Amino acid sequence: TCLSPGWQAVDPPQKKKKDKELPAVTPGESVEHVSSRLHEGRTQPPRRYNEASLLAAMERAGEALDDDELKRAMKQRGLGTPATRASIIETLLRRRYVERRGRDMVPTALGVNPQITIMGLATRAAETIASRLV
Repeated sequence: TCLSPGWQAVDPPQKKKKDKELPAVTPGESVEHVSSRLHEGRTQPPRRYNEASLLAAMERAGEALDDDELKRAMKQRGLGTPATRASIIETLLRRRYVERRGRDMVPTALGVNPQITIMGLATRAAETIASRLV
């Protein structure tokens, strides 16, 4: 039993074939305990993207989609074209959605939640304009 899902709450891992679903049990129903073991461990978040892994992910984009029609469309093309994928990454860097830290591509605050950041910028701009009008 997982006590705290941690990063898996945001990005749940794929179910493995060997994972077994437990049978439904109603309150008051007696069950037989066969065996148990305690394993104390820690999960690791997925590795950060570097440029090569991000390009590969863009090429395979859509594999994990649930919508079959959208999945087929994405499978044929991926995200962008081979000629534009590097340019897309450069645009993400230039607009400061991600930044390079060593080999890794790390999302910035703007990249994680652009709506909040943009709304904050708009609010500050409006306050600046309003202060000049008074």
